[in-house]
Amino acid sequence: MRVITPSEMKYSGDAAMVIAHCADGDIGILPGHDKYSVLLGYGALRFYSEEEVHRIAVFGGIAEITGDSVTVLTKEALWPWEVNQASAQADRARIERRMLESEDDMEIQRDQVLLRRALVQIEVASEPLIAKPDWQDKD
Repeated sequence: MRVITPSEMKYSGDAAMVIAHCADGDIGILPGHDKYSVLLGYGALRFYSEEEVHRIAVFGGIAEITGDSVTVLTKEALWPWEVNQASAQADRARIERRMLESEDDMEIQRDQVLLRRALVQIEVASEPLIAKPDWQDKD
């Protein structure tokens, strides 16, 4: 599993399962998955190791799946500790107010993208940084 932005390698390591938010819904990826490429939307990318769940905010891009490897190429990715939650909450409130007042379709569409960005940051930063996967509690 690798997450790569133009400026850095955000993550490189093992993952037992990956869940990515694609342009048309979520996809779950397990080892041995068929070769596949998907267009990513703005969303939380989750990947599971044996003991932990990791989350990173991804803002578009492409995921390339090749058997036992997943490579995510994205313009930007943020770990929970990189998100300024107060700023994201303020952005969300400001954008929602502006959308209610706007009558211009182009402005509303732009604001919808900005709102999604703020909501993804809030989602990633609000969840525990590392948690035990739900599926490991079942015997």
